[in-house]
Amino acid sequence: MALSFFTDPLFLALLRFWEQQRRVEAVPAWHDAVLSAVPEALATHLIGARFDGAEGEYFYVGSTCVERFGTDPTGRRVGDFLRGPMLRYIVDLGRAVQAVRAPVFSESLFHIAEGDPIRTARLFTPFAPDVLLTLQLYREGSVPLLRYAREGRFEEIARRRVVGLPDSLRQLDEAARLHRLSKAMHIATVARELEAAAAAFEATGTEPLPLLT
Repeated sequence: MALSFFTDPLFLALLRFWEQQRRVEAVPAWHDAVLSAVPEALATHLIGARFDGAEGEYFYVGSTCVERFGTDPTGRRVGDFLRGPMLRYIVDLGRAVQAVRAPVFSESLFHIAEGDPIRTARLFTPFAPDVLLTLQLYREGSVPLLRYAREGRFEEIARRRVVGLPDSLRQLDEAARLHRLSKAMHIATVARELEAAAAAFEATGTEPLPLLT
């Protein structure tokens, strides 16, 4: 798992929000007040869909996502917005999240013919009975994201279920702290501590899931 993704404050914020909403339930229930409770800094980066196992429909798309896409797919079926390999990937990932009833992280490379590949990550969180909230994190690319969403081919390189909450949140907090220190101070011992924290989170805070091939 790429350090820059799972130590991103937004990654941690969505996991913490999901855990807070879950309380003692395996999966938190969805109701109208849930969306209004999402912290504003996180909400602009989220996509919400009601997922029926086939494609689903977008009911919320944060302003940052709309800006990246160059269009707002709110109210549209997923299959009306995405195409080809990207649609197959998102549908497969949505089914996996609903099956395991837990947050799932997926990391992929996306390509189009004339553009540089971009590395992307998604964190899907399930809400009962049929809602998925998704955080999308992207490395910058030279081609508009909508081109990747409709025309790109992808290579999924990691798919992992997040387990052991809330203990894994403490591991992520520590990894994120060390990541900030390593960028600011460039000290070898901090880098080694960060690698150890990352390995600990991946080993005890996640479980591998089958990749889409």
